[in-house]
Amino acid sequence: MLKEIAVGNFATAKLAVAKGIDRIELNQHLELGGLTPNRSTWQAVLTLGCPVVVMVRPRAGNFNYNSAEVAVMEATLRTLKEDGVQMVTFGVLNAQLQLDIKTMQHLIQLAAPMRVVMHMAFDAIPVDQQADALHWLAKHQVERILTHGGPLKQPIDKSIQHLKETINQAQDQIEILPGGGINFNNYVQLARELGVEQVHGSQIIDLNP
Repeated sequence: MLKEIAVGNFATAKLAVAKGIDRIELNQHLELGGLTPNRSTWQAVLTLGCPVVVMVRPRAGNFNYNSAEVAVMEATLRTLKEDGVQMVTFGVLNAQLQLDIKTMQHLIQLAAPMRVVMHMAFDAIPVDQQADALHWLAKHQVERILTHGGPLKQPIDKSIQHLKETINQAQDQIEILPGGGINFNNYVQLARELGVEQVHGSQIIDLNP
């Protein structure tokens, strides 16, 4: 079972690596859903030798970004590439909560050769349009989707059915990474029920001494 932890600082990342975490999603301000971390933070975390996915999200709130915010994301991606980051996560939607195809395609191309993950902006897409979004992402070099299977305020056990549907739609096209409310106490049961081999959460391992 591959366990990915969402962390908001170097100290937590270092502790997670010491505890045997498999992969890190690096953010700052997890209380806001995760924003782009500082350059000094990702540079430090890269020295830990653990696979790292860096969040590229310029602000909290919705995922419909204006041109100035997209420019910030572009600059972040260039800097991440310069620093040798191998995986990034981002998501851009339009005002109708559909994938912003033009911006996503541009950012995916700009990110190359870094590997791209779609974060939980996916969950804001209307349910009846998620399958089309999933197929588009799979065809455009996105390798994984992080999803709760519904609004984050909804308990994970209420998302199981929709997560199963999403996993079935993905088949071998793209990885589905369930997260949000998954922790070290419940991940084994949830992973078994969903038939997945990777899980995500800020408490996916016990960080207590």
